[in-house]
Amino acid sequence: MARYRVVGLVVVVAVVAMAAGLRLGRGGSPPAEMMASAGCDTCRLPASADGHAQEAPAIPTGSGRPCLVEFGSDECAECQAMDKVLAEAAPCLKDKLDIVRVDTDVHLAEAQRWRLRIVPTQIMVDAAGHELWRHEGALSADELVAKALRPVAAGGTRRP
Repeated sequence: MARYRVVGLVVVVAVVAMAAGLRLGRGGSPPAEMMASAGCDTCRLPASADGHAQEAPAIPTGSGRPCLVEFGSDECAECQAMDKVLAEAAPCLKDKLDIVRVDTDVHLAEAQRWRLRIVPTQIMVDAAGHELWRHEGALSADELVAKALRPVAAGGTRRP
């Protein structure tokens, strides 16, 4: 009898998953019209911190240099600590690469595009926008500088 309940539960879960997959479409994310109507006014993500549409920073920046991207949230204590680390590391990195910070609360689509699992996450990209490396979590300024300068010194080669 218990076996039939488990089978029935599996069938129900499969049907619900298939129905959700059909509504979400092939890309796996809801269409824009569903996102616009999803949630209440207090839980819906704003287009930006001030409620106005704000364009995400360019990654890479177009300068022809590698780009270090710090993905984080203003609400995350570890991300706030990484802001201080970036400020400390910036003088060592400023002439060698561009540094971009992306607030994942404001630019949720960028977090999804780069397939972030956690914040903070640092991603180094070459001048063409190819990912060279990524690190999830916080780093010290010394660790960040050493890691960031490694691909720059090697000519910014792409990771295998």
